[in-house]
Amino acid sequence: IAHIEKMMEKDINILLVHEEVRALERLRETSLRASSTNPEEIQILIRVFDPIEDLLQVFERKLFGIVGASLILGQQKPSVLLKAIQAIEREENLDMRMKNQLKKKGKDPEDPVNRDRFKFYRNQAFQSIQKFISQHFDATFADSQPSSQSRSIQILQESSFSIHSKVHLPTF
Repeated sequence: IAHIEKMMEKDINILLVHEEVRALERLRETSLRASSTNPEEIQILIRVFDPIEDLLQVFERKLFGIVGASLILGQQKPSVLLKAIQAIEREENLDMRMKNQLKKKGKDPEDPVNRDRFKFYRNQAFQSIQKFISQHFDATFADSQPSSQSRSIQILQESSFSIHSKVHLPTF
């Protein structure tokens, strides 16, 4: 965990940090599943893996801080923004796979018990961008119609938030 926290100090490492955090999450889930019949083991594992939850929260604040500042980063540090978007895309793909697995098992992905398993990074990314816009551009939007700000957010949400060979940025 200390190694991951050290890597997180540099924004450019966000994608590597994401891989490390996901690996720890998988290890936690695998360990908990393997000992699901022994309550004492489960309690020990919960204590052992408890710092992962804190690390995940720090990672998410960092990730969505980068995304929230995407308007500035897009000009100043595009590679950092690209890596953050790639991490978000990976989580979106994992969420989709998990939804498909639940459907194959005949479970409802929208059931609150199942929804808690999803990260919804894409939605959180848009919330971060919206928060950044409202914090940094309130003066610009103060004289505008309220619909101009919401239209900008709508354009962002409708755009493809996908990385393949290049970044597809929305046009305004």
